[in-house]
Amino acid sequence: MKKLFAAILAVCMVLTMAACASGTPSTPAATTAAPTAAADTTASASDTNGDGVYRIGVYNYLAGLPLGTEEDIAFQIALDRYNGKINGEDVEWVIYDTQNNPSEAVTGVQYLIGKGCDAVIGSFQSADVVAAYPYLEEAKIFNLMSGTSGSIVTPDQKYSFRGAFNANLTAKTYVELIQKLGYENVAVFYGQDEASISNYEDIKPLMDAAGLNIVATETGSHLDTDYSAQCMKIVNANPDIVYVVCSGAGVNFVKQLREYGYNGFIMNKDEWMTSHVDVCGEEFSNYIIGVVPYTTYKSLDAAREAGASENVMDFLEKYAEKSGGALPTLGITYRMHDAALIAFEAATKAGTNHDSDALVEACLQINDLQGCGGTIDFTQGDREPLHSFTPIIYCDGGSKTFEKWEADGGYDAYLQNTGRAK
Repeated sequence: MKKLFAAILAVCMVLTMAACASGTPSTPAATTAAPTAAADTTASASDTNGDGVYRIGVYNYLAGLPLGTEEDIAFQIALDRYNGKINGEDVEWVIYDTQNNPSEAVTGVQYLIGKGCDAVIGSFQSADVVAAYPYLEEAKIFNLMSGTSGSIVTPDQKYSFRGAFNANLTAKTYVELIQKLGYENVAVFYGQDEASISNYEDIKPLMDAAGLNIVATETGSHLDTDYSAQCMKIVNANPDIVYVVCSGAGVNFVKQLREYGYNGFIMNKDEWMTSHVDVCGEEFSNYIIGVVPYTTYKSLDAAREAGASENVMDFLEKYAEKSGGALPTLGITYRMHDAALIAFEAATKAGTNHDSDALVEACLQINDLQGCGGTIDFTQGDREPLHSFTPIIYCDGGSKTFEKWEADGGYDAYLQNTGRAK
């Protein structure tokens, strides 16, 4: 068996999101853009569909999110770097909406395998990835996983690589920053999803080894609406700082924690994105820290002022040009761009779009691919693309590196504004 994904989209066209009826595979409609220059239609020997097209499947949770449109623009930007074709072939996208349901992720990849995709970009939700990757391994399909849970990359995999960042690799940096701030008392809230549990199980031993005092440990589902019990226990424990790891950045928990009076630093495993600010509000979003390779910004000027990396600025400028001035609202959009880059670079290095073993070997040789997350390097043998991360803080209407925020007097202002002793 070979290849993946639902709704065929020609590259450089508007992404069409297919609706999925509950418990049934979606049957996406294909939207065709204006014709591009004809490519060599001679199919390679291992081109299952025999049409000389590099077919890439994407299964993701799209319903109710702006991700569909945002990831389409991100894919276009990535393909532009390769002049619109890979190994002389057009690229076609097959999109499947998992509807926030891991069982739909399995249905999706089975559907997409039947569509003859040459590579797959997996969901940003780690639970979807865990459920789906065994089918892609069995089908021997080059698979780029966009979840951040440390556990989605496993020793039994051959065809699967991470296409985003491993949040568990950031755990050490969070603990070091807590120590740098001179804090001892930490409260933890973790979700009940696979990614959150995995991250909690990684960071707790590091906190213990550093001699930090975990004054409260609370848990709950990201689908809950009432976190009053957890919030009261954490506030009463009077922590110096709170570490949050929960699907969707635990945005509803964070909002309620602020409502219950906690005004100190919150460390969040995920990017604190524009979409999260829309839910929590500006005031409640202040002093939220993430050790991540990128985040969202309200404007290009804000990104420059915040010290966004050269790679991120290049992406945002191209994104604004294609979108008519808008910028991504989801950090997931950066992940989709980088995963697409990896799929294109691996095929280019391999000299073929249709041989999964060749794509795997080529991917393992990538060591200086510049993506939104920084330098993508798979030569360390861990099938992880990123190994360096920067603490970023959201404050006063935007994000900036913690180092820049601190240098600009941010910590002194924090103490003054919150009335906290440290």
